[in-house]
Amino acid sequence: MKRLAAAILLGCFLGWPVLALAEGDTPQPSPPQSGQKPAPKTLAPSTVPPAETLEKDVDQATGKIEQRGRDEQLIRESVKTPSRRPDLEHDVEQGIQSENIEKALKRK
Repeated sequence: MKRLAAAILLGCFLGWPVLALAEGDTPQPSPPQSGQKPAPKTLAPSTVPPAETLEKDVDQATGKIEQRGRDEQLIRESVKTPSRRPDLEHDVEQGIQSENIEKALKRK
């Protein structure tokens, strides 16, 4: 069974480049002869929309951007961090912490 699987894999690896070379035999376009100019590449004609349409699009896009900004501002205002208690300043916090440390040391 292992030999069969190995033979199949070996056949695939050896046969793959041969198939790729056979497909690659498509004729290439010949370079232009001396004195001949290559054919110019044509571009698809582009149409410019009317000015009214452009103005409407700009107004609509500007309105959406402004609305998004207003929405984000409302979200920021509604999710503000709560203010700290004014009576708990740094000194008060340090005092409470030092008292708790002293209590913890007395228990031992």
